[in-house]
Amino acid sequence: MDPLSISASAIAIAALATQVCKALARLRENCKTLPGRLHALNNEVADIKSVLCQVASVIQERASVLDSNIEQMKISQLLEQAEAKLKELKEIVNHLNRVCDCGYPKLQTLQSSYVAKRTGTTTISARGYQNGEVQPQYLA
Repeated sequence: MDPLSISASAIAIAALATQVCKALARLRENCKTLPGRLHALNNEVADIKSVLCQVASVIQERASVLDSNIEQMKISQLLEQAEAKLKELKEIVNHLNRVCDCGYPKLQTLQSSYVAKRTGTTTISARGYQNGEVQPQYLA
């Protein structure tokens, strides 16, 4: 992947981060009782967006330095990982927003609990779905 493509990818992923921030803000508006960690997550996504914009800028300025295909591949792989995680997060937050929009009791009646997994990662478990819906657990 050439430096211009890498820069364009970073900008596109930064735009995705902006969409995630907007979805998180909407979720916070819908449910004031969500844990403070959700606000912290929003801040982390905003920070990622800023970093990606800076990466795009630096790559454009120093395209000649990135002559090595190995360096370009490493950056591309990191961008792909960031994009995958942001897409996953966006899907989760959009699902929670749809739950609110469908007339469910604004997630206040849902018990948001943080459960430590054996791997040490944190999950958000939403309980309180009605009408036999599946109760997913999301990786945060």
